[in-house]
Amino acid sequence: MFSAAPLLAQASLQFVSDTHQTVFQSIVNYSFTFTFIGMVVTTVYCFLKLKEISPDHRGSLVISGCITLAASLSYLLMRAYYIPGQRFPVEFRYADWTITTPLLLMKFISMLDYKYVKRPVVALMILADLEMIITGYIGIVALEHSPQGVIPLLSWVMFAVSMVGWFVVIGVLMGPVRAAIPNLTPEIGKGVKAMLVFPTLFWAIYPAAYLIRALGDKSGFPSDLAQLLQNCGDFVNKVVFGVLCVAIVRAATLAADRRALRSGREGEALADGSPELLPGRAGIEELTIDDPSLPELTRASMRATDDLHRAETVFERPVRHL
Repeated sequence: MFSAAPLLAQASLQFVSDTHQTVFQSIVNYSFTFTFIGMVVTTVYCFLKLKEISPDHRGSLVISGCITLAASLSYLLMRAYYIPGQRFPVEFRYADWTITTPLLLMKFISMLDYKYVKRPVVALMILADLEMIITGYIGIVALEHSPQGVIPLLSWVMFAVSMVGWFVVIGVLMGPVRAAIPNLTPEIGKGVKAMLVFPTLFWAIYPAAYLIRALGDKSGFPSDLAQLLQNCGDFVNKVVFGVLCVAIVRAATLAADRRALRSGREGEALADGSPELLPGRAGIEELTIDDPSLPELTRASMRATDDLHRAETVFERPVRHL
């Protein structure tokens, strides 16, 4: 049975030996710690923001939190396993990607409210993603078990097959997913466009790291550079991606709140101060707010506060501002 205790013990010993590393190796070493902290903070941030998000978008936020939560656990183990220039956490990294990258792609489908993209297309995208990860892992393991300075043919073949999987993922995202954007609200549509940059552009960091690892000995690049690139890639594609997702769904929630409160039954309640339309808000004295003896700034502040109370009653969750 696998136990993390030996790895954690190894991590404590590494702090003692860090002084014997080169400056670059120390940077790579601490990039694991920095990325781990970023994953933890983003996880907490995503789950704390849940109460401010409308129920329609909470599922997307939960997916973001689960991505960084799984990645934070993986980075804790990777930091313990990694020995600069000697031992690289290949198994932990690819296991992490096997879990987190399908979740990241499902994030797009959740933003579309699981509509507009057919299930077979979604299944194709997920299978292509898993094929990309598995074949990449086979290629890098073949490279690790080959004599130093020798790049086995299998590593090149698996790299090419893995790239095919990535291109299939891009095809689905830039095809059916992008085509569904006009059906979304403006806030979600703009957000999905921004999110598409990550798997279609920033994922290029990973094949670049693969090539550096394969060609490192011949080109003069240290194998640790591939670890640094992968850590930076994970920080961008998970931490930055997660924070962006929070901003998108929060903007969509606030916009939906404004539209709901300014039109229909809730909008009429705010316009004419009809307490019977908003249960639990009886007793609001609009005449006091509109009293001409009060300064205009005071009346405006009182109206804004009253609107927030009414909105929280209507939506049954905290509303920061309208």
